[in-house]
Amino acid sequence: MPYTGYLDLGSTSIIDNELTYALAEQAGLGHILRCPPCPTPDPAWRARKVPDAPWWDDAVPASREFLGLYGLEFTGLTSPTRSRTLTELAHAGATLGRLRASHREIGVRATALATSEAGLSFGLSWLAWALENADTDPTYGTGACGGTAAHLLAYCAADDETAWRTLYDVGLLSFDEDPLIRAGAAGCHTDGARIAEVTFTLVAGRPWLYGPPVTLATQLGFVTETLWPCQGWTAHQVGVPGTPIDCSKTVTDECIQWVPAESGLCTGPAACNRTRSNVLQPDQTTGTGTNTLGWSITGPGTLVVEDGHVVVTGLAAGSRVVYEHPSLGGWPVLAGHDVTFTSEMVTAESPGVPVVTWLDSTGAVVSESTGQAGVVPFTATAPKRAVFMHPSVRFPTAPTGAVRVGQAQLIALAPSPAPGAQCDPDPYQARPRPPVTLPIPVDPSACIATMNPASAVLRVESGGIPERIRITPTIVVTTGAKPLRKLSISIYRSTLGADCNPDTLDECDKVAEFGVPYLGAGTVLTMDGRTGTMSKRCADGSVVDDVPVYNGSGRPLRELPTFSGSEAWCIVALAERGAVTDPMAITATLTILASARLEAS
Repeated sequence: MPYTGYLDLGSTSIIDNELTYALAEQAGLGHILRCPPCPTPDPAWRARKVPDAPWWDDAVPASREFLGLYGLEFTGLTSPTRSRTLTELAHAGATLGRLRASHREIGVRATALATSEAGLSFGLSWLAWALENADTDPTYGTGACGGTAAHLLAYCAADDETAWRTLYDVGLLSFDEDPLIRAGAAGCHTDGARIAEVTFTLVAGRPWLYGPPVTLATQLGFVTETLWPCQGWTAHQVGVPGTPIDCSKTVTDECIQWVPAESGLCTGPAACNRTRSNVLQPDQTTGTGTNTLGWSITGPGTLVVEDGHVVVTGLAAGSRVVYEHPSLGGWPVLAGHDVTFTSEMVTAESPGVPVVTWLDSTGAVVSESTGQAGVVPFTATAPKRAVFMHPSVRFPTAPTGAVRVGQAQLIALAPSPAPGAQCDPDPYQARPRPPVTLPIPVDPSACIATMNPASAVLRVESGGIPERIRITPTIVVTTGAKPLRKLSISIYRSTLGADCNPDTLDECDKVAEFGVPYLGAGTVLTMDGRTGTMSKRCADGSVVDDVPVYNGSGRPLRELPTFSGSEAWCIVALAERGAVTDPMAITATLTILASARLEAS
């Protein structure tokens, strides 16, 4: 049975037994109510933190003589609304129609309590106004032809926030009858209390009761590597078949090779041979310049420029000087390739230790390769899963004075000197199929695809929601400082334990595909499966309630798919980055939430 002691309609608290009982106790009328109410948990969306009642009005003194509604009974919440029609057959039996969910009607019976007839009169007027105007609530309302959200508790739960239930598209259906005045009429007083019993019926256009949303992933970023055409293949040698990487593993498995698109390792001659050269910037190579942007320090220490030379002061034992890539999260590298690092900070006079830190596509550390103090050049081989590297010099002991950075080299597989150049003719050149429908280059030997997407790939499981409960997702896209173009999101069903490798996802498992042509900078797009709404908040704070989101057929998207707790989903998001030679920065992130969709409570 649902707990009858709390009901919010929109942002207005209609029934709050805890508050009404407290006000009745202050007025000496607590004994009139049945019993002390169940303390209710206080979730983040319940903003009322002060002891103000929602009906109090400083302009109407009688408003403080109304003590509120004390819930007695809720009906219509304990059974599903699904039904089907039957078509009787001429010979015998009938044909069953489709089982569908109808609207839900919620009957409410409550006691209105006041200390005066004026207070009771005001309270009944306030209740009528609150129920009739909930549709225009600025937070939850959808206007005269829509409804609002209703919040209630499935059971008495003092500390259990999972007991909250939310219905959407809710509005007043009718007042069932005139309030029944139990006490307070002329010549009939009950310890000074004025009591009336009220009944009304709410209707929910969306009949499901949703549990609190569970965040399954937050701030999922669009990584710089693309799913296509570079993912899943190693670099070529001319005339030698390209070696496909084992794509039967999970995305995080060591067998998957990700390559940053803008690194140049996927385009031009670098994709067809293994040219190695110094990849450091000129000022990093010479240790000179007018600023220290090419380096960073881990631990104590300060970088300064003295007479055109970059110098490090204040180093402590364990401090590192790191050589930074000018735009990426590290220096691009392909697994299995050697890199050679040399620095003047690694000498007999300055016995630093050369270190190469290997990172995966998310920036997480895969491993480190460490040389010997004072010994260079230092050569190391990139391990599996390595996508980026950070060369650095670590000081086991604190230097006695300032240390000049000096000259350095990082010999590695170099980016293409001519991005966009065609590879040498190679009959073995191949690339995996795109995970979603994208324009395919006409020339199969071309190095650059006609679309250069950034990607976000995520495997999502139920987040603890029982397997026999349906799950409704909510997807939030935050663009950040840069606009987002050609956003495409595909959702695939995946069995528990399976991977979300974009190259092996089966198109038959795709349950939804939708996209948005453009989202401006500073925009938050919310695709809410609970309400079936697509809305966005713009950088200036304005809200657009009906954002054009299109499905894979080019028609407006109406609903997000639902899943059971026994299912997992693979979410693949793509966004346009422009030409490989001049890619656009993408600062967008995705947040995935899921709510249990209940048929009854």
